[in-house]
Amino acid sequence: MSASPSWINVSPPDDQPHNVIAIDPRNMNAVYVGTDAGIWYSVDGGAGWQLFGPNNGLPNAPVYDLKINSRTHRIVAFTYGRGAFLLDANAVPASGRPLAVMGAYSPTLSATPGRPPYTWSVGAGALPPGLTLSARGDISGTPTASGVFTFTVVVRDSSGGIASQTYHVTVPTAVQQ
Repeated sequence: MSASPSWINVSPPDDQPHNVIAIDPRNMNAVYVGTDAGIWYSVDGGAGWQLFGPNNGLPNAPVYDLKINSRTHRIVAFTYGRGAFLLDANAVPASGRPLAVMGAYSPTLSATPGRPPYTWSVGAGALPPGLTLSARGDISGTPTASGVFTFTVVVRDSSGGIASQTYHVTVPTAVQQ
């Protein structure tokens, strides 16, 4: 008997309609999602996300179409009523590379490059019972339940940059209280 397939949520951490998706033909892990709040970008197939929105030159308008030119590697976003906008995927933004969550194996999370101070929160799912995430990015506590736990951590920097990372944590034996 074969195992039943199961779906894992790899959505951007935003409660907005997702209108269009584009996958970079040069890198199948590079995913762009047009939403009502801008464009979310993932370099790792949906495990972590970066928002390109009003802080990055896009207007505050729904994005209904995304096209990637396979020859020039330029991405064009078509918005509702605000025009078309071009992103050169070969260029690094003036603010540096997109903010990324670091520390997959560390109890203290960090972000780079971004602009401190950072504020951390759980955007989806839940930490294992008994653990907490502080606004500074510290995970602390003692797990009180065994199992596999999936949660998404969201970090915001002082300039409005947002990034997220989804974690899958296995707690083999929990401390009973």
